[in-house]
Amino acid sequence: ILINDENLEINRFTETIVANSIKGMLNSIKTEENIKIIDIEISNITNELVNADIELKTNNHDVELNDFTQGILKETLYAIVNSLKIDSQIRKINIKVEE
Repeated sequence: ILINDENLEINRFTETIVANSIKGMLNSIKTEENIKIIDIEISNITNELVNADIELKTNNHDVELNDFTQGILKETLYAIVNSLKIDSQIRKINIKVEE
């Protein structure tokens, strides 16, 4: 996990919870193959999370997301990361999960 382009040090237990949460959410998104690599970036985060940008790649392929799905992913991932007690304002989140 990168927050504002800086590595976030978390323990293995927390890393597993975050990874499994993301995998669970993405299992509902239809893809053409089993997901082995997940890469998510949420950028331009301000007070209005709804205006932030989100990019999702699975197995190194861009995944198109409708507005509803974007909102769910942004809100959920921001809440997960924010619960880790980040000391600075979160402007950008990068999460990569690999099997």
